[in-house]
Amino acid sequence: MLPPETLKLSRDEVLTLAVKVVATRVRVFGSAARGDDREKSNQDLLSDRGPEASRFSSCCSYEVRIWRAKLRCERYDGNQESSLNQGKAMHCRLTSKTYGTVAADMQRSMSGLAFVQGLVDGTLPLNTIAKTLGYDITEAESGRVVVAAEPKDIHLNPAGTVHGGLAATMLDSCMGLAIQSTLEKGVGSTTLEFKISFVRPITPEAGLIKAEGTVINRGRRVGTAEGRVTDSKGRLLVHGTTTCLIFESGS
Repeated sequence: MLPPETLKLSRDEVLTLAVKVVATRVRVFGSAARGDDREKSNQDLLSDRGPEASRFSSCCSYEVRIWRAKLRCERYDGNQESSLNQGKAMHCRLTSKTYGTVAADMQRSMSGLAFVQGLVDGTLPLNTIAKTLGYDITEAESGRVVVAAEPKDIHLNPAGTVHGGLAATMLDSCMGLAIQSTLEKGVGSTTLEFKISFVRPITPEAGLIKAEGTVINRGRRVGTAEGRVTDSKGRLLVHGTTTCLIFESGS
């Protein structure tokens, strides 16, 4: 599908055409409901609106699909989502994210909290391991970060349960980012060591799981944090602790 800019259609033009097409369909289908013998195909409806509508039909669904996806994500966003909708919410979030590495100069120019919040709202790309494992960073405040994932068949170990590496990576991320969220501009951190304990096996039937990392202590050179992985029912699955080295970003 060609992007709208290829056909020199502005965003406002796409919106206007979309409204025209929807309005036409409502009128025709309304007439049909009243018994009028006016059955028209989608192409007939678009032809009635002129050549601009045909351009909209053939090439502008690109923008419309993006807006529809954003609307669907908004419906599933927030703390009121049910357990049945959590998987759909996760899918919407992941499809709206980009992946890559934030340039070192940009990272140094941001506070730790601004950096992590950029990962949450999508203004900054997630690291590529997040794409590989299918997890997302969903919440961030100073000293607290939440990472979420939906275990699938691709995460299984030879025993048929979810490989411990998924929970370990989620904990490493949420605990390390929790410490990073407390740092000033020009200051970075890296993991020195972390330890985790598995409480319950994780299976694909667990649904959405969340890893919440919180800072225990943040000193000038060393920070410690703890993390908990829970399922959609709030049951503890895995917990752990980490120690991170804190340093000047230029060093």
